[in-house]
Amino acid sequence: MAFCAVSGPLPNPPTTRPSCAVPIGGSNSTRLDNCCNSHINAIRTYADDCYQYCEVDNAADVQMCLDRDLGPYDANKPTFQCFNVVENQAVGGAHGRLRTPGIWAVVVLGISLASGLLSVL
Repeated sequence: MAFCAVSGPLPNPPTTRPSCAVPIGGSNSTRLDNCCNSHINAIRTYADDCYQYCEVDNAADVQMCLDRDLGPYDANKPTFQCFNVVENQAVGGAHGRLRTPGIWAVVVLGISLASGLLSVL
């Protein structure tokens, strides 16, 4: 195994699919294993065996799990990083996330419409 110095953003894993990666060491591998559901999504190593990654259908869910387990994403001292995240889903750690209004917008809009309809009747 090569010397692995982690001092900035993690290198891209060798895939174009949505994926999340961690530097190997400490409990990182276990956390990635848990968050990626490794019984479904294989964990692979890359970059001279310094990092592990998993390919997933929804990297935003894995990212939220890693954010909870390993702490917020910090580009200066990353404990994880997700790549090729589908637009309008989470794209970074706790800082700099993009989110769609999602179901809450539908619920609020539905309640507003129903309230307006009832006030007319």
